[in-house]
Amino acid sequence: MIPTLARRLPLVALAFACACAVTPPERSYEVDDADLPDAWRADGDAGELDLDGWWRRFDDDALSAQVERALEHNRDLAAAAARVEAARAMARVAGAALMPQVDLGVNAARARQNFIGLPIPGGGADVLSSTSSSLGVSLDVAWEWDLWGRLSAAEQAALEQFHASAADYAGAQLSIAGQTAKAWLALAEARL
Repeated sequence: MIPTLARRLPLVALAFACACAVTPPERSYEVDDADLPDAWRADGDAGELDLDGWWRRFDDDALSAQVERALEHNRDLAAAAARVEAARAMARVAGAALMPQVDLGVNAARARQNFIGLPIPGGGADVLSSTSSSLGVSLDVAWEWDLWGRLSAAEQAALEQFHASAADYAGAQLSIAGQTAKAWLALAEARL
């Protein structure tokens, strides 16, 4: 007969092998490295283009004022900005799980106990009492070992969510500015 532990050892080893962490693959692409036709390219490098204030290149102060007003008062854009801040906070929280957790506690207590009705010889009319004080300090340190990669994967996912929400916000800004400029130019064309 094979001992019970020896029979179960292969099952335990199999369970540990199945539980090994699978890390997500690294990105194998870069957005800026896309091969575009020359007809689609603007003058200069994509990193040099000023997409934040592209409407100012028209040298029209009224157009710039309208676009900036639209960007300032658009509720969808404000909601997108709030989603960026929420994603930033979630990324910070997800990264904190990888760090050690430290708790410091201070405790103070004072207790008084009255001994009423005890027959104490020579006690007289005074009530016998006892007062005790206690002080305590505790320091707790905890750290979760990221053996299977769950915490680092959660942090990476939160960072990617933050980058996605920031890109959504930038896209919403460009869309609102583009739609405002398009309407402004359509109005100028109609006047002509």
